[in-house]
Amino acid sequence: MYRITDPAELAAYRRKSAPAIAQHLRCKLGDAEAWTWTNEGLFCAVGFLGRAQNPHQGSRFYFTTAEKRASWIRRLFEIAASIQASKTKRQTEKAEARAKGHALQVGDVLMSSWGYDQTNVDYYQVTALVGKQMVEYRPIAAQTEQAGYMSGYCVPAPGDFKGPAKRAKVCEYGQRDSIRIASYANASKLTPRMVAGVACYAPASWTAYA
Repeated sequence: MYRITDPAELAAYRRKSAPAIAQHLRCKLGDAEAWTWTNEGLFCAVGFLGRAQNPHQGSRFYFTTAEKRASWIRRLFEIAASIQASKTKRQTEKAEARAKGHALQVGDVLMSSWGYDQTNVDYYQVTALVGKQMVEYRPIAAQTEQAGYMSGYCVPAPGDFKGPAKRAKVCEYGQRDSIRIASYANASKLTPRMVAGVACYAPASWTAYA
């Protein structure tokens, strides 16, 4: 079954799940709807949550009383309202974060630590601010010291660029001091300790495949 994205087509597809005599109910506080009808003394219902093509909980339901059916529909609508409330909250937080701006500045060093059977450490440096929500960054070299078999420590080498500039959107949540480097890795800001006017970064550990 292909995914239906057109609202009118989705509505027509859902309508087939209930007989023509069914009464349509729609949640006012979230994205959910249901149809109700009676059949041979049973109180029937089918509901849908969000943009789902399939009925909520997988099928039609048959209840022995109207009260039980109403309780089932009420629970469905409560779920929809909760989802909508969470979505609204995230949108509000996102808008507030965007209004405050992000925490990155030109010259900031970012670190990305990623890997499955090994720990890879990459460093980047912010080279420009692009609008209010994006930055330009470049990869930088690392000073590395081996401390064991295919393992060791490294620190960033600010200003020692080793790749072209790229752009990325700053994370919209939390401290807003990180960017997405790839689908599998983020890079977060490092805060150095100042020693005699020199920025000193804490070493990060790395490992390699055996």
